[in-house]
Formats: sequence, C-alpha cells, structure tokens
Amino acid sequence: MAIEQRGFFSVLHLLCHGVQQHFTDITGYHLDAISVYKHCLEYLINHLLGDIYNYLVSMMMKTTDLDFVLTIRTRYENKDEIRMIMHEAAKKAGIPEDRLVIVLESEAAAIYYSLMDVGLEENPSVSLTKPVLKTKFMIVDLGGSHAEFSVHQLLENRTVVHEEQISDGPWGGDCMDHAFRNVMENIFGREAMDYLHFKENEDELEMLQQFEFTKRVIFSKEEKANVSVGFPLTLREKVKKCGKDVPTLIEKSPYNGRGITFNFHKLRIPTDIFKEMIQSTLDKIVGHIRAILQERPDIKTLVLVGGFSNCSLVQQQIRQKFEVEGKTRVVIPDECELAVMKGAVYIGHPPDMVPGREDSK
Repeated sequence: MAIEQRGFFSVLHLLCHGVQQHFTDITGYHLDAISVYKHCLEYLINHLLGDIYNYLVSMMMKTTDLDFVLTIRTRYENKDEIRMIMHEAAKKAGIPEDRLVIVLESEAAAIYYSLMDVGLEENPSVSLTKPVLKTKFMIVDLGGSHAEFSVHQLLENRTVVHEEQISDGPWGGDCMDHAFRNVMENIFGREAMDYLHFKENEDELEMLQQFEFTKRVIFSKEEKANVSVGFPLTLREKVKKCGKDVPTLIEKSPYNGRGITFNFHKLRIPTDIFKEMIQSTLDKIVGHIRAILQERPDIKTLVLVGGFSNCSLVQQQIRQKFEVEGKTRVVIPDECELAVMKGAVYIGHPPDMVPGREDSK
C-alpha cells in the first residue's frame, strides 16, 4: 500500500476531529487510519524481536518483556485525543498498556540534548558538546512536513522542564522535495511525472531516496559544481514513447543554458539550482527563529534536530545568522535526525526525567 500522504502521521490531527478516518493510497484503496498505525507498529515490533533473537541474545522475547515509548508531534493542540488514538493502535499491535509511554517529540529531543554528553567525557574520538545547565534553550525540529519550535529549561540536576510550544510552520524538508518535482515537471512535463508517481511508484520512491541523500551532502565543504541524481529508466522510456529524448527536453525547458545535463542514466544538476530549491524555505526558518529570539531574549541555545537539520546548508546558514552574527549558541547533535528516538530511549529508563509530565502508562 503506497500511501499518498507520505508524512502520514499528519492525518492524526484530522482523525481525532472526525475529519478523516482513513488513508487513501495512490490507487484509490482505503484503509482506516488506526489499522495503518497498528500495522506500522506491528512491523516495527516484529522486526525488533527478530533482530533480538537473531543477532543479540538468541532467545525469545515478548512484548511483555519490553517497555515501549511512542512519540507524538508537539504541534498537536488536541494531544489527549492523539494519545488515545495511539493507545488504541498500540493495543491492537500487541503492546501491553502497562508497558506503554507516550511523550511529545520535543520532550524527547530536549532529554537527549540534556544527556548527550553523558558517558562520552573520556572518549577522545567524540566531539563533545556539553549542555549548559540552568539555561533555557529552544528545540528547532526540522522534519519532513513541518518545522516545530519549543522552549525548555535545563535545571541544575539535568532534568528538563517543558515550557511551551511556541509555534510551527510548513518549512520542512518536503518543501525541497516539492521544489525538485517542480524542476522535473518543468523539464519533462506533468504527464510524465504523474505517470512515474501513479504507475511506477517504486521508481519514484527510489529517485526521492537518492534525492534525500543528496540533500544531506550537497552543500558540504566538499561540494561539487554539479550533483548527479539517478534518473528512472521507466521515466526515460515514457519520454521515448512520446517521441522525445531527455537532452532535447532539457534544451526546451526553462533550465536551458543553466548547466543541467544527462548522461549515464543520471541527471547532472548544478548546485546553484539546488540552492534555489531550498533557499526560500530556509529564509522562512531563519526569519521565524529571529522573530522568536527577539521576543524571548532569555533563550540562549538553539538545538537543531530532525532530518532536515542534516542538510549542511541549513546548518551553515543557521550557525552564520545566530552564532557568528548573533549571540545565540547553536548545537547540532551527532545524528540529529535520531535525537527524538534517542531521547525516547532515555525516557524509557528513568520515569522522572520530565518533571510535571503526566505518565501516560
């Protein structure tokens, strides 16, 4: 089942308001939303238990032997309803109610930041960033569909107080994906791209996965003048059936003369075009952070997490605007896209890491 809304956890907001009770895939097939979440959780659980048996302890484990921590988006206003939905899905997936904790993603990321240096003090191979105690910091969670901003206070004993969710906006990494599709449509036409999306979805997913990797490395210090992006064979064949060829379509597109070329089944795209794809989104993120800091001068640190934070141009510009030109410390954890997951693991051990948070067990 290829779900049209790839960021499908956004449907939770509609589900709990009774607006949307099901998912629709690209073929028009419907499945109720809770069943989708249930199947996702079941897959992850079975994968985990299989790995434990095959690679770790060679013993059978059950869900009753483990504690599970599920995270939900911070931006949801109706968090109680969301928790109930996820509780129901988890129960159907076989997770015992007394083994389940549900926390906000921002809480988990904040916990990870507060403990990210623990146990690494004597490891010379690790670049150590110590959290500053007794200060306020902002989690800047740059995910796929949205950017979320929340303020926390780090106490002297390393516990975290979740102060408030300030705001969020549609400025995630998906914006660059949409811009990439627009470039492809301007070259090959909407009909060809719709054919790839609806008829050859696996090839489209593979192309987008390659593009995801490109987003993360393209603007690094080792950046090249051009970047290669895999070109699906099915799209090339579709173009050929229409009596056209890729080089001719490039010449007739708005990108003629801008350095886009095609060879060895790959598109070679200049980095300046990639920068155009991301810059408007990045400008909005920077502008929003600046507005928050003007209203909240007590925030001393920005902590970047989420998959879009992996993009080196995002890191460079936020550091430049707020750490170099300003007075705000910018922290980017190693594997920042996993900060929420790692924080959830921490929360799964000591239950009092977030003072004032009601336990969801």
